[in-house]
Amino acid sequence: MHQPHYLEGIKLHHNVIENTGWDGAQVGMARQGCQVYANVIRNVGLEGVQYQQQGLQIGAFSACEIWGNLLENGPTNGVFVLGAYDTSVFNNLIINFQGTGIYANQQDFGDGHSYRIWYNTIVDSGDGGVKLFGGDLVANELRNNFSIGANGSIAAGGDVDVDQGSNVEVGSVAEAKFYASGDYHLAADSPARGAGVAITQVTTDLDGRMREAPPSVGAYEYADDPGPVDGGAVGGGSGFGGSAGSGNGGSGNGGNGGSGNGGSGGSSNAGSSNASGGASGSSSDDGGCGCSVPGSSGKSTPGMILLGLLGLSALRRRQRQVA
Repeated sequence: MHQPHYLEGIKLHHNVIENTGWDGAQVGMARQGCQVYANVIRNVGLEGVQYQQQGLQIGAFSACEIWGNLLENGPTNGVFVLGAYDTSVFNNLIINFQGTGIYANQQDFGDGHSYRIWYNTIVDSGDGGVKLFGGDLVANELRNNFSIGANGSIAAGGDVDVDQGSNVEVGSVAEAKFYASGDYHLAADSPARGAGVAITQVTTDLDGRMREAPPSVGAYEYADDPGPVDGGAVGGGSGFGGSAGSGNGGSGNGGNGGSGNGGSGGSSNAGSSNASGGASGSSSDDGGCGCSVPGSSGKSTPGMILLGLLGLSALRRRQRQVA
């Protein structure tokens, strides 16, 4: 009988992963201490291989904190959580995925786990901003997310125990009132400004800027001058270029990270090659890690428990386009 090899203490951070044939990155079997933060993942799934086209995939038995990432351009889902244990997804910027920006489905992998999806900005998803499924989940939260686009709904299945409030959905980028073209910070008249409710586990935004009272929804807190600040992704040093602290979402033990040069996290300047082709991003029986799990019929793909790393140099600061 196949026995899974569990991972603990996995940290995937400060990588640029782009132009991938399969998923951008996958994590599976990471049952404790899993953190995925401050990565740039763009232009994924270019080979169109079914079930291998997600931006970031968190698979069976994993309990992860996912924050401060930029994900852009893919044929299915931006963040895909399948069969995972307690998982938090917050302060991420997710742009132009043809499936769902954040898709989470517990898929009957154990009772009593919770998914917390907070403070994400999701732009132009083809099939929903956020979708949450899993009748065995408890005390889930879909809060303070900002979803933009004609198909950007934020929704949970009817059997899901969920606190779903203080999210903002608008039909277009024009209605979102961003700071400038390609810069997803908030303009003064954005409907996301001050539209959230306080979440004690998350006190700063993707840039490391303190959340106001009441906070703005989405990955970025409103600021008169949304220039770069120290602190970066919550608990992650300077979000796109510093040393990491410990995450403060979900079950993590807070901490705003160390010092560093920060990063604007705003304009992506990506997308010169759009992801194309590929089949629908439906779930498979492999638990989302590309390997077999108990009771599955999926084939084993060596190295895909934690892969997608196209190890490049430290993340470069992206320049903001000022109108």
